[in-house]
Amino acid sequence: MSLIPERVLLNGWNALLGKAENLRSSSNALKIINTNHERVIAGQSFHHATVSSLAGSNAETHILIVADSSSPHMVNYDFDTDQGQMELMFYENPFTDSNSLGTQETLHNINRKFKNTNARFKLYDNPFIDINSLGTLLDKDIIAQTSGGSVKSIDGNAGDSTGEWILNIGDTYLIRVINKSLNTAFYKSSITLYESEG
Repeated sequence: MSLIPERVLLNGWNALLGKAENLRSSSNALKIINTNHERVIAGQSFHHATVSSLAGSNAETHILIVADSSSPHMVNYDFDTDQGQMELMFYENPFTDSNSLGTQETLHNINRKFKNTNARFKLYDNPFIDINSLGTLLDKDIIAQTSGGSVKSIDGNAGDSTGEWILNIGDTYLIRVINKSLNTAFYKSSITLYESEG
């Protein structure tokens, strides 16, 4: 499926043929649309955010992404906290127990016209994990500051960067956060993904 709207394709063809009259109307004008914005318009982008606290001395929190029937693209996972040191890690195909996947979280469609359109992948909060079977480590980051509202992203867009993880259909992915400080950390985590067939 093309990510370029049919109107843009049609008007681009008209422009090539010299049919300028088709481009004069503001409702039928050739427009260049950022692909991220187009995905939002098409109802393909989803977001989830959590605000919580995490005890000190190696307490952990986890998010599991199950790409069971689509290939989600993870645009970003941001972690904003008032404490450090924090370790953030991203794994592919960790051991999972289907009876202990944690709490399934609601993924909100960013385009509220599609608010009743559900994502075809799933997101779970605090699933059971086996630290000896975490799968393949794909990425990691660290928040080294001891205070001050530090923000880290283990992956994804920074400004207009095009970096993103394309998750494979049928695989699972784990985001693991460890509080290495001695203090309770208050934090916000947020994740944005969009769906694609591949």
